[in-house]
Amino acid sequence: MTTIAILDKKSRLVGLRRLGKKAKIPEDTVIVVDECDLPTDGTYKWVPEDKGFMPVGHGLGKPGPAPISTETVVLLLASNMNNPPQEVLDWIKWYKGLSET
Repeated sequence: MTTIAILDKKSRLVGLRRLGKKAKIPEDTVIVVDECDLPTDGTYKWVPEDKGFMPVGHGLGKPGPAPISTETVVLLLASNMNNPPQEVLDWIKWYKGLSET
């Protein structure tokens, strides 16, 4: 017997079907192992270039640049702390001194 993947229009795995021994298999059919244990809820997508399934959301590239720098976030958090440690106060003073030069 041969097991094939049932894919939706976006190539996501939504089912498996076992074919009889004499069944014709269309050329564009994705054949999987009989023991395929991937979920068939659309969370995996067929990637023809890799000849395998990839979790949806994986490999979509890096996000764009952050709207503010990490240093600005740290400064804002540190400046709004109640009773920060002396090291944090020293860092705030140092960082603000950098922008004044």
